[in-house]
Amino acid sequence: MKEKITAWWNKFAMYMRKYSTPAQLTVFLSAITITFLLFVPPINGDADNGTFFITLHGNGLYQLPNYPYTAYSHIALKYGIMQYFNSYPHPIVSTTTFFVQIAIALNKLFYSTKIFDIRFLGLTYFMFYLGALYLLTNAFTSKQKTSRDYAIALVIWFIFSDSSLTLFFNSFYLEPVHLITMLYAVGAYGLIARRYYRRLWPMLIVYFVAVFGFIATKQQNTFFVAGWLLTAFGMFALTKTRVQKLAVAVTMVLIVGAGLFSNYCVSTKYNDENKYQSMTCGILAESNNPEKALADGGISPQFALLRDDPYFKTYTALDVHSKYMKDNFLNKYNYLWITSYYVSHWNQFNQLLNAAAANAQNMQMYGLGNYPPHSGHPAKAQTHYFMLFTLAMRAFFPRKFMFYVLIVFVFICFYIYVAFKGMRKKEGEPLMRCMMVMNLIVIMIGTFFGTIIGGGDADLAQQLFMVPICLYLLILIFTVDILHKKLW
Repeated sequence: MKEKITAWWNKFAMYMRKYSTPAQLTVFLSAITITFLLFVPPINGDADNGTFFITLHGNGLYQLPNYPYTAYSHIALKYGIMQYFNSYPHPIVSTTTFFVQIAIALNKLFYSTKIFDIRFLGLTYFMFYLGALYLLTNAFTSKQKTSRDYAIALVIWFIFSDSSLTLFFNSFYLEPVHLITMLYAVGAYGLIARRYYRRLWPMLIVYFVAVFGFIATKQQNTFFVAGWLLTAFGMFALTKTRVQKLAVAVTMVLIVGAGLFSNYCVSTKYNDENKYQSMTCGILAESNNPEKALADGGISPQFALLRDDPYFKTYTALDVHSKYMKDNFLNKYNYLWITSYYVSHWNQFNQLLNAAAANAQNMQMYGLGNYPPHSGHPAKAQTHYFMLFTLAMRAFFPRKFMFYVLIVFVFICFYIYVAFKGMRKKEGEPLMRCMMVMNLIVIMIGTFFGTIIGGGDADLAQQLFMVPICLYLLILIFTVDILHKKLW
């Protein structure tokens, strides 16, 4: 049986070798898979969970008054384009604006100057995503187009064309930008490590732009600058000339600058939202004595009434936007105090980490519809088209934070050995691969910590989006290294 499967696979690879490269195969299959999800009726996407207005208003868009109200229940396909002065200041500087503005320009060119169809945003993400998959596949396959390379191409298609990832494209969430920039950065870095192209600088530019785009997507990504600096440091093992070393050093400085820029551009309102939920949905939510927890921090115990209240809750015990709230609650603590609280209350923090780990593989956000209002599907109906991989991960992956720690330990041991072996042979690629693995680990574990400290257990499935993405990339890198026999 094994011989028959091997013979069939070699025959398939030989046939594909005549007509396409592994990267082209990945792009072709992904294009077909994603097109049916995003553009073929019934159109699929992710409904608004109450946060779309941040991106809408900042980009001159608004919800149409005569369009059915669809928050949570269905996706809205049409939005209005503001024709006059936009009185809404942009509350958050984000890379998302770049993609939304391209989509609006395409919409005005091919459809309407007054009505925005969200499928143009889906199309914008879709085209950039195919480019990211092309780079990623080239980074993990050889130019010889072996049967193993086509197997890797199919693995990349199977994992990264999963609808749980691409549903976000027809929405105004930040997750598509995280996904696209991450894949571009990993792909470009892999191509640099392998010296896939004769010139270093084109992929170095792609790498930096992708990293900058990732960091500038939202404030919390500032904490991941350390991980990206590790990858840039790994490039020194590959550089030979002074110009190349200078280029890498400049890249490291620019990465730090991107983190500072992202943190500086966050509005007070957005920062207040995160601080508020880090207390109400974090410390107060899991505390056995929330009044004492507040009193120990010099905060009035009456604010325990806000326990489990998200920032955008319609009716709250106190007005979250009032001066009284700001002076007597939000200004009384900061993230350093929250961190020190969790250090001294480790059991409570561990409970929140386990709650996060239990939700980390829920890529499809619970309680949000995936269909438009007139599709005939009931409110909050969700699609299960091409979700085998993420459904399997959700069903079988352990839901304890310590299991992620165990995975991290195994990867660190393997890839430190790989890097050490490469250094003995004076090879730069193994060290760079090790640095990328470390970066993915920093982002994956950092997302857990940053989510709990920066927002409690509010919107866990959305806030933990980078955890499964990093895990999938680690699995991919490990699989590729096994197939190419680079671990021994």
